[in-house]
Amino acid sequence: MLGYLKEKIHKRIEGWEDKLLSRAGKEILIKSVAQPLSSYAMNVFLLPLELCHDIEVMMNRFCWANSSKKRKEIHWMCWDRLTKPKTVGGKGFCSLRDFNLALLSKQGWRFLSNPDSLASRIFKARYFPNNSFLEAGLGKSVSSLLISGVKAWDVDILTDLFNDRDRELITNIPLSVNVEQDTWHWSKEVSRLFTVQSAYNLLKYLHGQWYTDNNSGFWRKLWQLKIPPEVRNFIWRAVARCLPTRVDLRLKHVDVDIECPKARNDLIWKHTKPLVDQVLTMSKSCLHQSSQLARWGAECKERWTKPNDGIVKINVDVSVHEAHNIFGFSCMARDSNGHVIEALVGGEVKLLQFWVKL
Repeated sequence: MLGYLKEKIHKRIEGWEDKLLSRAGKEILIKSVAQPLSSYAMNVFLLPLELCHDIEVMMNRFCWANSSKKRKEIHWMCWDRLTKPKTVGGKGFCSLRDFNLALLSKQGWRFLSNPDSLASRIFKARYFPNNSFLEAGLGKSVSSLLISGVKAWDVDILTDLFNDRDRELITNIPLSVNVEQDTWHWSKEVSRLFTVQSAYNLLKYLHGQWYTDNNSGFWRKLWQLKIPPEVRNFIWRAVARCLPTRVDLRLKHVDVDIECPKARNDLIWKHTKPLVDQVLTMSKSCLHQSSQLARWGAECKERWTKPNDGIVKINVDVSVHEAHNIFGFSCMARDSNGHVIEALVGGEVKLLQFWVKL
């Protein structure tokens, strides 16, 4: 009966796969479109576990899918970890089963707090005409342990049903002397009113899938940065080890060489193996040079300009290192449209010539 939900979500996701979407864009589509598609049905029905699993598999596959259908995607993180809150390293997606139970709990709360509503009366007449919602199908109720007409425990019944320890615990429960009708309060909210979000969080906690922020607020600060969503998503992937680095690809059973190219080249040509400190120093130096180059490019007032029609402009540059007796040079020829016609680089005694077509 509920199979149409899977087909409906599948068609919607299939239409998105042809579009060039960023990781952040996919996250928004999953949260704002794919997950809410089943919300109406989950308000009324308890979805089968298999159906919830199939829908989550489709959303997870779409989340990690490549732009090219020819390449096989790698699921860098399972759905259970993606459903963790963003403040602890997840993406805040919904666990459909827990969200389904939370929505149904909201209906049950309405039956308890508004017994005179039309929906409550209809369900009561159909499913539990002789008792309350909580007592439906559960056998004896708590009221059967009290003396009829008197707010006191029936000691004879307690003696017959419970052992000494349980009987003592029950009799120590204070009974209200007020004649006012009892009301229901939800202990997980300060307002004492039931909310689907608090019920969902409670279910995640009971299942051992709810975690507190133990990273000094790092994840919270990350998602609050005033930077483009794509950049935030990239930082999250880097910290959560969801980038296709050599080590992580090997962990996903991809046959790649995990050796550092710099270390391998030094070992082959110089017969030396760089130490960790040397690699870190080289990395810091490259980063510093990159930042210096970017700053120089921003401050440099001289810019390359296109030549007039029919004229070819040739730019050259030479670098000489007297201490090592080496030199290098380069030149590039471009037409009036800025297209590269030919480029030539050289150094020491060998020259390398190549053509670049744009």
